[in-house]
Amino acid sequence: MKNLILLLTLASLLPLNSSGQEKLAISRENCTVYMGISDTIDGREAFSGLAIFKDIEFKNGTIEWDMWAEGGRSYAGVIFRQQANRDAEEFYVRPHKGNGLFPDAFQYTPVYHGVSCWQLSHGTGGTQPASIPAKEWIHFKLSVKDDMAYLVMETGQPTVMFIPGLWLGELSGAIGIKGPADGSAWFSNVSWTPEIMPGFPDKPLRHKGEPGIIRDWEISRPIIHNEADQYAIYGSTTEWTKASVEKDGLVNLTKQVIRNPQQPGWIYARTYINSDSESLRRYQLAYSDYITVFLNGRPLMSSTNGYTSRDPAFAGLIGYFDEVFLPLKKGKNELCLLVGEQFGGWGFKMRDGEATGLAAGIESGWEINNGLGYPESVVYDKDQDIIFTSSFISETGGGITKVSVDGEIIEYNWAKGLRSPTGLDIFNKKLYAIDRGGVNIIDTRSGEIMERISLEGSVFPNDITIDDKGTLYISDSGGNKIYRVSGNKAEVWMEGGELKNPNGIDYHDGYIYVGSSGDACLKKIEISKLTTGTVCKLPPESVIDGLQVTADGKIFFSVHSGYIYRVNDAGQAEEIVNTISTQFTQADFEIIEDKRLIVVPGLYSNAIQTYKY
Repeated sequence: MKNLILLLTLASLLPLNSSGQEKLAISRENCTVYMGISDTIDGREAFSGLAIFKDIEFKNGTIEWDMWAEGGRSYAGVIFRQQANRDAEEFYVRPHKGNGLFPDAFQYTPVYHGVSCWQLSHGTGGTQPASIPAKEWIHFKLSVKDDMAYLVMETGQPTVMFIPGLWLGELSGAIGIKGPADGSAWFSNVSWTPEIMPGFPDKPLRHKGEPGIIRDWEISRPIIHNEADQYAIYGSTTEWTKASVEKDGLVNLTKQVIRNPQQPGWIYARTYINSDSESLRRYQLAYSDYITVFLNGRPLMSSTNGYTSRDPAFAGLIGYFDEVFLPLKKGKNELCLLVGEQFGGWGFKMRDGEATGLAAGIESGWEINNGLGYPESVVYDKDQDIIFTSSFISETGGGITKVSVDGEIIEYNWAKGLRSPTGLDIFNKKLYAIDRGGVNIIDTRSGEIMERISLEGSVFPNDITIDDKGTLYISDSGGNKIYRVSGNKAEVWMEGGELKNPNGIDYHDGYIYVGSSGDACLKKIEISKLTTGTVCKLPPESVIDGLQVTADGKIFFSVHSGYIYRVNDAGQAEEIVNTISTQFTQADFEIIEDKRLIVVPGLYSNAIQTYKY
């Protein structure tokens, strides 16, 4: 039987070139050991369990440690900036998911009142895949700077994770190591320094929040499980307090109330919706772990989002996975939620699923909501006053559909014989359509494919633009290339370097403008010199799909997940359309300048939306 730990000296492994690095030791004098065992692992004295170091006030700096994991189920890492009420920041690994395939081998989570909120913290900056070697010592470094953190796991191919927003903000607090005291993971060589690791990333840009988020909530006191009726609305004696709402609309109940973690708990939340008329409106819910929805005292739905509730591998992560249609009456409506929690972080958020964010001077126009064959790109034919859209998926494998400028489908699959077509452009009464084989030249009157130009070596040719002389430029998103076609001769014009997953592309006044989705930048290339500059940067993981420069030099572009931007005179991207809540995907749009109309295909939405400006 392994002995309870009495003293374990932990020396540093790799210095940070700083005389301020402090080696830490676990002992009854130096730490509070809540649970722990000691043993010799691969020739080292090692610790398995939970210990908080005394007399350390950590705000910014770097924590280092070595970890050895058996490879089975475990949750081992570090706690930092811990407060007296047991609020803290936490990073840990899941070695049993460390094959590089699972999205949550690395986990950052805030801790409130000792409760880890991992079900609320996931995705970019919360979780990340990693390949974690089993049964060998691995060195970790975690740098913390203001409200950000940067982690490096030093294996043969180092794995890094950037946490751009620590939930507790800029606090000072204690440092600890945390894992189950069962020998599934061991710690050694713990140290810390006030120095920040070299290469710490800058604060990334962020998109604006979703339209239609409900922010005005009141909450009740928590209710223990055996006193709650999951299908009954609150009683007349219920007391209410105003809830705090995060920027993204989350009501973090773990942070705001204390419940008994040994059994499920419940809480009521209510708000009011004013409606101009009687209507049925779609709302989206995100919650952990259970919910019942009441409108004007009447229950409408009950559902669960708890651990393993939807399938054996379901983690119960919070997200907009559920929708409810609210039958609103004219005037004031009371919306009430009964939210239950088992473990893993307690919270909810709700948004209007029909809300679109529009900047001043922008308003919605006509829509087509089906029958388009998943439109990826649109282009306006001024000669015929019609719109062509590429149907990415159709019965014939892909084609071109004709649409009127008033929003009527003229002819579905008008031009056939294409393979999943994407970008479109028109020059000298010819329609140029990109598909998986290269460039198709189509007669704009008959729909006949007149010629096909192969792009040798291309991986995923995507968008096209044509200069004043009829030279074609085609982005190859999969190959990090731009092809040029002149006189029916195709060649690689630019490859690699500043090009990182190029997608949207447009020609204007001697420059090629291109969306470089790999580094989330809008770039312009001076054709005569082949020099590349950055127009503006975007939030990470932005896929720049549509791109158009108007006759007067104004730059518009779309981010596929649901944004249209316009570049202002200061070179900054200003959001003019936001469809995150409606989940309309913004693909390769067209601006019809004479009509002051933006025509946007929604590829996976199988729809077209328009905006007047």
